[in-house]
Amino acid sequence: MKTKLKAILLVLLLLLGLTAGLVPAQTAQGATPNDLNPMNYQASAQAALVLDAKSGQILYAKDANAVLPIASMSKMLSLYLVLQAIQQGKLKWTDTVVPNDAQAALSTNTELSNVPLTAGVAYTVKELYDASWIYSANVAVMLLAQAVAGSQENFVTQMQQQLQKWQITNAKIVNVSGLNNSLLGELSTANTDKNAENEMSAYDVGQVAQHILQDYPEVIDTTKIATETFHANQAGSYPMTNWNLLLPGQKLYDASLAIDGLKTGTSDAAGECFTATLMVNGRRVIAVVMHAAGAVDDKDKRFVATTNLLKAAFNYWKVTTIQKKQPLPENQALKVNDGVQKRVALVFAKAQSLWVPKNNGDLSGQLQLAKPYQKGINAPVKAQQTIGRYTLAAPMIFMQPKAAVVQTKQAVTKLPWYKLAFNHIVNIFTK
Repeated sequence: MKTKLKAILLVLLLLLGLTAGLVPAQTAQGATPNDLNPMNYQASAQAALVLDAKSGQILYAKDANAVLPIASMSKMLSLYLVLQAIQQGKLKWTDTVVPNDAQAALSTNTELSNVPLTAGVAYTVKELYDASWIYSANVAVMLLAQAVAGSQENFVTQMQQQLQKWQITNAKIVNVSGLNNSLLGELSTANTDKNAENEMSAYDVGQVAQHILQDYPEVIDTTKIATETFHANQAGSYPMTNWNLLLPGQKLYDASLAIDGLKTGTSDAAGECFTATLMVNGRRVIAVVMHAAGAVDDKDKRFVATTNLLKAAFNYWKVTTIQKKQPLPENQALKVNDGVQKRVALVFAKAQSLWVPKNNGDLSGQLQLAKPYQKGINAPVKAQQTIGRYTLAAPMIFMQPKAAVVQTKQAVTKLPWYKLAFNHIVNIFTK
């Protein structure tokens, strides 16, 4: 009985392994790429990354594991948690938050990105949310954190916990907004260094962006807004122009790149940073540029660096799609033992889009058979029987999607008993 139970469990585990589909980036490689530059391009930034938002396939990486200050790109994580709280029914768009004197005073600091708030006035979650994305309003996102978690300290803990869930372990999160603690004064998070600020790698920033775009794609409805009035039609209204200068209507808009988000970040330590996103050939792409190179007073450099990086990437890569039931190369056919056919063709189990170089877009790779099939498959063979994965060759694919589930194309019947007996006799004498 125990032996049968073990066998059943083994089969279940095997089936789970074969049908899992795409391999998560963290487990597919065991480590993330610090540098990946098949297109031989040097991004004008200290660190940079380009990836497919759905699959996680990395198209470019420059020093992508270096942990660096991220400034207001921190707000992507903060606003993810706000959206999560709304989804869970813990917060409503119509709920209001009232700033205190210290928060109102900080909101009028013209050296920081803010919408001016008045102590004692109620602001809705929705208008604070919009201001956080569009104008990178620091006190607005602090008020949202307060509404979600009750305090900045509790919210920072939630941010840290969320990163742990995503297996992001090298980040440093000390506050909600991404400002340097020295600028927050009495509003800085308790028990944190007075000069500390949030830090992450380009890869981890890309992951945060990937999660928010996958889980809450509606963020684009806000991040694509170029201009809006905060607290409109009320006392204390304030015009906002999005800091993302690559949006339509902005001065650096490029019609060849339909950028519709996502978040800028600026501080003395972080320099000029930007996480961009856009749709290309039906795929959503994310680009991260950290500490863009150039003159200190050049406020356009992060956008120029992002534009040039994306154009270089799209000049090198193209999207191709593996169709469901598309056959593998003929030389990957599987040996059939005791079948009326000696080999059975293999096909991909499902459709899958991926990026391949424009000058080498074939699907060459290596078939990885499940253990029971490594010496062939015994007849009878069922059609669409899962037998392993096909691993696409590097450098075409570095991260996921790398392995695709493969199946048999058609059924193969077993040879009749008399032919099997004859073959067995022949084998005895030929050996």
